[in-house]
Amino acid sequence: MAMLGAWFGLRGALESFILAVLLACLAAIVWLVILTVRRNTGDWAKMPLPLGTFLCAAGLIEVFYPDWLLNPAHFGL
Repeated sequence: MAMLGAWFGLRGALESFILAVLLACLAAIVWLVILTVRRNTGDWAKMPLPLGTFLCAAGLIEVFYPDWLLNPAHFGL
């Protein structure tokens, strides 16, 4: 997170953190659905979900598409 802050500044680091948390939540939901379909719900709490992986992915998204959060095209303007 410190490296993202040094590289992108405060705004970019916060956007990367928000995106990383959203990606982690989405991955956790998908993982829970997979485990529920397989009927193996007893071991889901033992599986680690490292946030650093999602911070890396969010950092790459921030590099290639820096205005993903506040882009006027998202709002239909």
